[in-house]
Amino acid sequence: MHPGEDSEIHIASAGISIGSATRYDRTGPVGTCVVTTLSNARRQVDFASTTSTELAGKPR
Repeated sequence: MHPGEDSEIHIASAGISIGSATRYDRTGPVGTCVVTTLSNARRQVDFASTTSTELAGKPR
């Protein structure tokens, strides 16, 4: 078996998506990653004009 990653599932509908992938080394599966996302058109961030400080929020 060759080292790498295998995407197992990806489902998206109505602004919600889920996916999973398994990482492999030469001896077999090492771990699995699961990702979920939620799209909200009213809370979009313009990364071209927003600084990393603004994305992190103001320190307290």
